[in-house]
Amino acid sequence: MFRTILTGVVFLALTITGSGDETARIWDAESGKALKILKGHTDLVSSASFSPDGKRVVTAGGHDKTARIWDVKTGKVLKVLKGHLSMVYATSFSPDGKRVVTASQDKTARIWDAETGKELKVLRGHTDEVISASFSPDGKRVVTGSLDRTARIWDVKTGKELKVLKGHTNWVVSTSFSPDGKRVVTASYDKTARIWPLFEGYEKPIVEIALDPKGKLFALRDQEGNVRVWEIEDSRKPRQLSFPKPVGCASPAIFAPSDPQRNSLRYSMLS
Repeated sequence: MFRTILTGVVFLALTITGSGDETARIWDAESGKALKILKGHTDLVSSASFSPDGKRVVTAGGHDKTARIWDVKTGKVLKVLKGHLSMVYATSFSPDGKRVVTASQDKTARIWDAETGKELKVLRGHTDEVISASFSPDGKRVVTGSLDRTARIWDVKTGKELKVLKGHTNWVVSTSFSPDGKRVVTASYDKTARIWPLFEGYEKPIVEIALDPKGKLFALRDQEGNVRVWEIEDSRKPRQLSFPKPVGCASPAIFAPSDPQRNSLRYSMLS
């Protein structure tokens, strides 16, 4: 990870590395000189990243079951995050630098107060090791990846699971939000990366999806029969369609092939 820091009137381009020698090192990216050696972990350092302001570093200590927060200027450890029951794979700061998330072999991710080191939330739901975790740009959500072949999105404030992203056929090893927070990208041992759009505004489970013949619009129908149409290029702007309240079960919403404007649906009811 790189970070540019203003020191006096000099900009320093720094990078951080973690190693099997139980240390992390902060480097001058221009000269290649090691500026600080962070010692304290008792196992390999599996992850290392800067805080948003570049003044701190957080590291994951593998089988020592801890994460540690360090002062970049002094190289001293500020906080030791203890609570995981097994190996800690990954860790990173929230965008405001106030929180840290960790991912562990114990099948959980955990959210910590970066100032006090206090454990705030334990994210439980994965059925296998969690090896990736990162915050959304607004810091309100976390996305995790696991050996259970899923990625999951969590509410930071409540710790509740919001979505399960299923589709990969092997381990999900890396996860990240897009800069606008509208999408998630995942990388897997199944030799694919996948981009997942995140649709907001549904309080009921989504039970059906339909794509228009030209691939520019799609419709989602929730459990109560409400249908919304989305533009694929801009999924932030749904159009709510008004239909009679279902008296039975609504059939899938299907785009009419003959509609040149692609703005109407055939909709039928099953009583």
